[in-house]
Amino acid sequence: MRKKILYQLLTVTACLALLVFILAFCRDKDYFDPNYTDPVISDKPMALNFSTTQDVKLTFDNAIPEGLVFTFEIYADNPLELSGNRNWVKRADLIPLAAGFNVSGEVIERTIPAYVKEVYLYSGSLFMPLLMHATIKNGMAEFGEVDLSVDRGPISTRNIQNKQIDRFLKENLRYYNFREGNTTYSGYKPEPIDLVEEFPVTVQNNISGSFPEGFRVNPKYYIDASMYLKPNSSTDNLVEVWVSLVYSRALFNNALCYFTFKGTKEQLRTLSDEEKNKLKLINIFQFAKVKKSKSSASLRAGDYIKLKYYNPETQTYEDKFPTGVTIGWILYSNGFKAPTSRPIHGTVYQVNQLDLLAQCFYSIPEWNWTKKKEYTIFFMDSYNNKEYICFGFEDTNRDGIGNEPPGDGDCNDVIFHVRTVPGATIDPPPLINPIDGERHTVEEKKGILSFEDNWPRRGDYDMNDVVAAYTSKITYTQRYRNSTPDGASFVSKIEDRFSLIHSGANYHNSFKIKIEGITLNKLKSLTLNGQPYIPIANDGGFIIEVCPLVAQGSSIGGGAIPPYKKLSPEEYAHYDIVMEFIEGAVTEKYFNTPANSMSKAPYNTYISPSPHIQVHLPNYPPAKDENMLSHGMQLFGTHADRSWDLDSDSWTGYWYVSGANNSHPFALHFDMSGTNETFVIPAERKIIEYTYPNFTKWVDSGCKDFLDWYKHPDPNAKLTYN
Repeated sequence: MRKKILYQLLTVTACLALLVFILAFCRDKDYFDPNYTDPVISDKPMALNFSTTQDVKLTFDNAIPEGLVFTFEIYADNPLELSGNRNWVKRADLIPLAAGFNVSGEVIERTIPAYVKEVYLYSGSLFMPLLMHATIKNGMAEFGEVDLSVDRGPISTRNIQNKQIDRFLKENLRYYNFREGNTTYSGYKPEPIDLVEEFPVTVQNNISGSFPEGFRVNPKYYIDASMYLKPNSSTDNLVEVWVSLVYSRALFNNALCYFTFKGTKEQLRTLSDEEKNKLKLINIFQFAKVKKSKSSASLRAGDYIKLKYYNPETQTYEDKFPTGVTIGWILYSNGFKAPTSRPIHGTVYQVNQLDLLAQCFYSIPEWNWTKKKEYTIFFMDSYNNKEYICFGFEDTNRDGIGNEPPGDGDCNDVIFHVRTVPGATIDPPPLINPIDGERHTVEEKKGILSFEDNWPRRGDYDMNDVVAAYTSKITYTQRYRNSTPDGASFVSKIEDRFSLIHSGANYHNSFKIKIEGITLNKLKSLTLNGQPYIPIANDGGFIIEVCPLVAQGSSIGGGAIPPYKKLSPEEYAHYDIVMEFIEGAVTEKYFNTPANSMSKAPYNTYISPSPHIQVHLPNYPPAKDENMLSHGMQLFGTHADRSWDLDSDSWTGYWYVSGANNSHPFALHFDMSGTNETFVIPAERKIIEYTYPNFTKWVDSGCKDFLDWYKHPDPNAKLTYN
């Protein structure tokens, strides 16, 4: 009997010891299967990085002048939609995948979600196409301009489906052209171009900065753009006049016309209707659009057409204008319509001879029939001791028509440059100020990080032991001096929010960030949750200890969030990190070079279940600290990890990867940039395929197919907790 009792005590003691061993082995792990055994794992490492992102180089097939500074936003879907059937506006439901500055001539590189195959580039900068499109091939996206012209038919065909609107010239409007054919125009480029001269990119940058898209201009530039040719000291008092269309971003196929009047601008304003009707209208640009294409048939900034003076006395066209004459401008909004069928020889645009009143806008404000009469801006810039006199038109009714919204009043739908010889015969309009100082644009990235904390063991692979969400706002800054880029654009500030949204274990996990490639001497300041923070310098970068203990209820007390609980957003633990950098220390180009990917979110983020253990994303190196070097490094190559080849005692070339037949990483990054989608936490006690059935298909394809697997959780998967 005594032996039996002792045996029972020994048995109980052994069971307790086994239980303690199990608990110690699992370190309070939420899941333990007594029938589980580690699978046979290949000695060959899994040669995948399990990346949900792709690095893309952005290039252009457009004739964008070298040195043009522009902002851009990248979208997975077309970010524009028609408002009121005639104005393109940005969609409010879309978030950019990427954004930034660029100086034309430099290659743009960005990291975007891997599942994106087509991208749109939107730019609010003048002299850039409003919208461009590209298909990603072999890591390259070559953008071409999207034609945003809206075909418009007669009123009888107008409807929401075909988005046609009525914007035509009056049938009785007199419309003359000194070239052959006054009702048709073949091709995009007026012929002949009388002069080709470079329009300085510095002037383009200055105009772009002075008249941004979608903003009403400074009232001082709302000026009658009619031009009085003042008498000068020239012996013959004759002036040659050229006009170049330097910018267009209008929806409509606008046509520019002019007329001449012997007298001053003030006298011109007093004409009676009968006297106005006697003015001869002459067309310059039947199709006033600059095409940002490398095609030789494109009309480009710096292509000048020489105007002719219509002499009412001789009824002939002359090559030079007499002084004492005023040139007035008329913009026919949607003056030409595209053909309904493609002719055999080129594309023929026909004069619109139908419908609405007053779809022509005059440089003389009093002649416009709307309440808001200013439809032109008149300004001048100076570069290399040369003056550039320009005027721009608003091509949409500023009061609106019916239920359709009014024009935005930026008066930059088309911009023209007037060149005269001899020069300085026109009273100079206001000078636009050169751009000096800084301009900023913000890029926002976001994603999810999930960790399996049993490394180097395989664990249960529910991938929810620590789950963190992040948003990262990067402020890019470009400095200007006299409208010229003063150095490269650079990262001036990064605002990160890391939110702990789930703990599927009560290990003593800490949450840390290792920022690679940016040394401490490039930092101007760093705060964590509003308080100054001194990061830890580490091997060419630095470490931020974001959260020392993730799970509440552990043996050491404290903790940020309760484990095994579905949390509402109000229960998340947030950590706000703001880094400001010394001016120019981190250039935009360096920051976005793929080799420096760990210098931006999600950085080399990791968890530490114990001081000598780190769990990183696949192929992200461990942070070098004393505990890792003395104790943690020996764990590589053991159990399920194949980062280290134990036979040759050498690194395999991969970090934190399992064997080739064990297709699960120890951490995952889900790129959620450009979406408002909600991430579904992988189910507790279930391998990740339970929640995300396409995960295995993605891995089996070598991470080349099913790239959006994490956007398609099984709706029947149940998130269970202890």
